Amino acid sequence: IFRLAALLLGHLRMDVDQATDTLLSIATTIPSAVSDDQVALEANTNSLRNTVNEAIEECGIALDVKMEDERLSSKCKVAIYAASVANLSHPVIFRTYSRRGSNTNLTIVEAICSTLATPSTFAPVVVGKRPRQQKYVGGVLRANNPTRELLKEAGNIFGEDTCIAQVLSLGTGRPQVFRLSNSIPSGVSRVLEELTLDCEGVAADLSAQLSGVEAYLRLNVDRGMERLGMHEWDDLGPIETHTSAYMNDPTIQAYVEASLRRI
Repeated sequence: IFRLAALLLGHLRMDVDQATDTLLSIATTIPSAVSDDQVALEANTNSLRNTVNEAIEECGIALDVKMEDERLSSKCKVAIYAASVANLSHPVIFRTYSRRGSNTNLTIVEAICSTLATPSTFAPVVVGKRPRQQKYVGGVLRANNPTRELLKEAGNIFGEDTCIAQVLSLGTGRPQVFRLSNSIPSGVSRVLEELTLDCEGVAADLSAQLSGVEAYLRLNVDRGMERLGMHEWDDLGPIETHTSAYMNDPTIQAYVEASLRRI
């Protein structure tokens, strides 16, 4: 969902209140239960696309506007990630800017839906016509926490020697300890999916690698979010409560103040 926030703020140039309202309108349409029924998954994807269509139109943006498009400002470079069904281990980057090589330039609606289309809740987002049709899903291995991928991207665009003012990594709350379920066959697939979506491994590696680097800031609610699943967007009250408590911690406030001074 933070990838969507980056797109709304950085590319569509919304203010914070507009972006928050748009995020909530989209997030609260995400079903709160997983499903193995293909008809239900297709219906969820259609519902998601309709909601995103409405949100984009309310911004005064045509539905055919692409990620890289002359009709939108290109002052802020934004990249979001998904994966092709044909190769889930290789992240696909949707950019708002040109880069040498092959670029996948979807419409903004297609890109948003693709990055949100977690397989346990949505059918893949179908883009294009046969025989070159592509199917995309979100929650991709190695890019659900895309910080490492974005650092590589920044190095390629701006040069490896360019000084980075700030790297801000936002988590969705520390997860509980994973365990395999022996009671239901789908338990293994559910846990494997959660492991794929788990961002903490990447965050831990980067925290060790960038230890002592003031430009790197990781914010992640450390208490209260353990039992909140990724499908529980229909009850945002507890999320706001735990996030507020975390952000009011004096240590976290000091980190944020130091970060603001760098920008």
